[in-house]
Amino acid sequence: YVFDEAGNFDFCTAMIRITANAACDTTNTVTFDLEGKIGTEDESSMNQVELELVNTSDESTITTSTDASGFYSFVDLPQAVNFELTPTYSDDAINGITTLDIVLIQKHILGLQTFDSPYKVIAADVNGSENVSGADIVQLRKLILGFYDEFPSSPSWRFIASNQVFFDNLAPWPLQESVDFIASESFKVEDFVSVKIGDVNLSRTMGFSDEKPIVRNDRSLQIQYEILKEESGSKVRFLSNDAVDLLGIQMVLDTDTPFAVESVQARALEVDKNMIRQNENLVSLSYSMPMAKSIDGPLFEFNFGHMSPSKITLNQSIMKAEAYIQTATGIEVSQVDLRQKVNATQVTTNKLEVYQNKPNPFTDYTELPFAITESDLVTLEIRDVNGVLMLTKISMFQEGKNKFIVQSSDFANQVKDGILIYTISNSTERVSRKMVNIK
Repeated sequence: YVFDEAGNFDFCTAMIRITANAACDTTNTVTFDLEGKIGTEDESSMNQVELELVNTSDESTITTSTDASGFYSFVDLPQAVNFELTPTYSDDAINGITTLDIVLIQKHILGLQTFDSPYKVIAADVNGSENVSGADIVQLRKLILGFYDEFPSSPSWRFIASNQVFFDNLAPWPLQESVDFIASESFKVEDFVSVKIGDVNLSRTMGFSDEKPIVRNDRSLQIQYEILKEESGSKVRFLSNDAVDLLGIQMVLDTDTPFAVESVQARALEVDKNMIRQNENLVSLSYSMPMAKSIDGPLFEFNFGHMSPSKITLNQSIMKAEAYIQTATGIEVSQVDLRQKVNATQVTTNKLEVYQNKPNPFTDYTELPFAITESDLVTLEIRDVNGVLMLTKISMFQEGKNKFIVQSSDFANQVKDGILIYTISNSTERVSRKMVNIK
């Protein structure tokens, strides 16, 4: 604008073009570095997680991966630009998943033992419905049994921004699985918590740094099977004389020839056909219940036509055979030992019968009677309800009725009032019973 002394004015428009010479740097020199860490809720660091950083203004993408300690970094990024950061990872969906996860999800749904963190609730949402229900158990069991190799409607892993605030730990949705930001400082940190879908007891094995091992008990649940041939067909009966409170069991049965399981008959365990999968000579079983069942005798039966197996073994390469036992302090993970039951027609074997101890309950001493049909080396083991071995005795006995005598002093003050489990075994059989000690 131009003004004269009388106040008159006028104006014109001008354009100024500034052209840089060769020595001038026209790039944006204001940058920042982005870094963070990815790990599970039990603080195990996770490596080889891919992170995608998208510049939303021009859709350009930069990627990197976490190192062995779970750390990642991006350097020399321009400030005042909108970015979106998303981590992803894929592996074997079955990793870390067992029938114990189903047991824990059942307990959560029924309110018997709810999950203690929002991340376990997220892991239990197998079908991605933002809810934990029986539908998640159905998909999880099908994965365990091998009906499919990955979840139909959910990734194997989810990554949640570590700064997400959960207003309800039992309903943590919606999830913040990516981070949008515009950096205004030279340094920024974004951490994520990784969640393995279906693995609510954090038993995955990934070779993470600081990974915590799953502790399993050194004892085994003894299961016997007997093949019964009847006019209507054949069946295999599974039974156990171990006196335990069972929550679940998983195993793969391998037979000598392919056969067809026509039906399943529940006994002590409410096993049905939805808990098994047959593939030629392999039968996979995944049984679970939220409330423990006391077992002592027949567990369940498989009914066949006129073709039945002559021998059954455990296939541990496909699925680890495990039993989940309720104890006074929690859930114990035990191995499974399968052997064929000795029938009366097999006269070459040594039959073992174990009777209830007397007196029971006992204070100072008790007698544990048993009978064998042949002279044999017999072992007595006494454990508390948590499976801790308290006493072992081994002796040679003649055929007929015999007994072990146990004094309270044998326990060296290890035993408190309560239930004890005693197991007597010879060369062919093993039988467990419960007794009560009162100090």
